[in-house]
Amino acid sequence: MKFRSVFLLAIFVSLVFATDNDGYNPIASTAPVNTQDTDEVSLTIVNSFEAGQQVLGLDSYSAGTSNYILGVCRNNSEVITYDLAGTITGTIALDASNTNCFGYVWNDSPSADIHHTNDWVNTNLFTTDDLGSSWTTSLNPATYQGRGMDFDGTYYWETTLAALWRFQPGSAAIEIPVTGIPGPLTGLTTFPYGANLGIAVTTYNIHNIYFFEWDGSSLSSLGYAACPGTNISSTGSYGLTYNPTTGSMFWSYKNTSDEFFIVEFTFSITSLERSSWGSIKSIF
Repeated sequence: MKFRSVFLLAIFVSLVFATDNDGYNPIASTAPVNTQDTDEVSLTIVNSFEAGQQVLGLDSYSAGTSNYILGVCRNNSEVITYDLAGTITGTIALDASNTNCFGYVWNDSPSADIHHTNDWVNTNLFTTDDLGSSWTTSLNPATYQGRGMDFDGTYYWETTLAALWRFQPGSAAIEIPVTGIPGPLTGLTTFPYGANLGIAVTTYNIHNIYFFEWDGSSLSSLGYAACPGTNISSTGSYGLTYNPTTGSMFWSYKNTSDEFFIVEFTFSITSLERSSWGSIKSIF
């Protein structure tokens, strides 16, 4: 019995503590692997720059005519702000106990800004309203599996190793399974998609960006496209964010030389739901 307890503890530790300092968990990947682009989604690179340090979960904001990208550097215990030329313009110090941070998100309110982070070792959601001078904690519904984060204007979203969570901090939360994607999931962003919400996600080890439509009750696949990077390390696909001012997305990754980059790209989605195709075909 003692041996069995030690064995189970070892499994738990392997799940919680990642094999690298980026939270990668190889045990979580069980879904079939997609390796080809779909015709419904196309990406066009606008710009890229070397970040100079680790960049995990991403978010963005605009101020006047300037646009900025924020990325988590777990190794330096901070959230770093970049302009679109790759110049660092500021930092937010993480809480001292937030030692394994992946995701970062803010509430898109410059006059009353609130910032949240997660942690892949503990179950806390960390919150600051004074740019990191002080932090409070609450229960993260995604627990230690939380990775990429975003805010859609009403709800917060977070990837786990194989699902999405939609929640309000300290309040209602729902888990939304994601099927057909090789996990474990990393980056997440939301964007307008017709009358509904678009969602895009990445995974550590399969270098595609997967697009979905959320209609308020169900998640539908829109297709996927290969990540717009070169020499991506085997488990190095990290953050994702959409900027409504530029109309573009930003993706962070690590290459095989352990260098970190942020890529800006535009995207086009031309997919039709299968029911729409059926209606079109029936006309003929």
